[in-house]
Amino acid sequence: MVFFGSFLQLGTKLFSITLWALIVFLPARILAQRSTFTLSGFVKDKISGEMLAGATVQVAEQKSGVLTNSYGYYSLKLNPDTLLIRISYMGFQTLYHGLFLDHDSVMDYEILPQGVNLEEVLIESERPEDKLDQTQMSNTRISVETIKQIPAFLGEVDVLRVLQLMPGVQSGSEGSTGLYVRGGGQDQNLVLLDDAPVYNSSHLFGFFSIFNSDAISGVELFKGGFPAKYGGKLSSVLDIRMKEGNMKKYHVSGGLGLISSRLTIEGPIIKNKASFILSGRRTYIDLFTRLANKANEERSTYDPSPDYYFNDFNGKINFILGKRDRFFLSGYYGKDVMHYFSGKYTLDFDWGNTTGSLRWNHVFGDKLFLNTSLVYSNFNYNIDNEYTGYKAKIFSNIRDVNGRLDFDWFAGNKHYIKFGAQTIFHEVTPREFLAK
Repeated sequence: MVFFGSFLQLGTKLFSITLWALIVFLPARILAQRSTFTLSGFVKDKISGEMLAGATVQVAEQKSGVLTNSYGYYSLKLNPDTLLIRISYMGFQTLYHGLFLDHDSVMDYEILPQGVNLEEVLIESERPEDKLDQTQMSNTRISVETIKQIPAFLGEVDVLRVLQLMPGVQSGSEGSTGLYVRGGGQDQNLVLLDDAPVYNSSHLFGFFSIFNSDAISGVELFKGGFPAKYGGKLSSVLDIRMKEGNMKKYHVSGGLGLISSRLTIEGPIIKNKASFILSGRRTYIDLFTRLANKANEERSTYDPSPDYYFNDFNGKINFILGKRDRFFLSGYYGKDVMHYFSGKYTLDFDWGNTTGSLRWNHVFGDKLFLNTSLVYSNFNYNIDNEYTGYKAKIFSNIRDVNGRLDFDWFAGNKHYIKFGAQTIFHEVTPREFLAK
């Protein structure tokens, strides 16, 4: 019995020591097992405050890096250490930032545009092995700085003409802005302006595109294997983003061309919190044709020239509601108008696009990014004819109302997952004919 009692006391002491060790060392062990922390935030243009899509955030010590998404957001999983963060973007100065990472951190970075060095010409290209590290194929991203460096046609810098210089893209006919990608037809391309589909992407019967370069921040072309979020299209996807507006100071720019003139105004509504951009463009061909017709109206054999002009307007406002929320409202309106009158015959012909995009960005935690969009798009054309009292009208219309949720999940430095949902109301009026 004495031996059994001593054995029982010894067992009780061992149990107490084991329990004490678990209480003291287990929490420390659990904390020690968390060997990584998350660094996340946004990368911005320091001059204008606009978010930079596709910027590189890299940590050399741990051989880790990631690209910002379409709204400038990044997320990196890193080991606790003293780190040197490298932030780079084409056309901007590289920024280095040192910090000691010992907890989940949110860091927003602002980088300055890089000046052009005229004493040196540097030609850069991607290594063939770099393509093996990317899951997205047949993808071309072009910045607005690159677009403006291409020689202009009749004084107009045109996005679609720049894309025609890319491998696998043809113009179809000389002088037109049509895109024929890898043998596909022009109507087989999906063209998006701030997520809104554009069904007619040209002015002046195909000689100019509807996209004003002063209002565009970037262009991305998918020539094949485009992501599922774009839905189904046979040939290619052209995703164009409008500028967000300068959040630091007011800025006015414009230009006079042989065909059209343009004016852009942007600036802060609330400095570093909200901004706007308004951009407009109009041709003045009709002014010359009217003067010519008036000067020759007394000639009986003179056949008057048709009056023609096009215009387009871009507008966008955005608000930073907090560290995790941002709100965007953008729109586009463009129209081509032609009028012809000769004796007893009158022709009025107009066609154009109207789009609107309402978007809300929200960051859940430090790894999940949500973009919620409500998009409206409308394309129509109208033809009015009148001859000796007989009138005929032909019109057609395509209208879309689209709602979607897009999630970006930064699961790890080597895993970037996108998922979401979409619903669309699509209305088509192929042709309506009225006569009286």
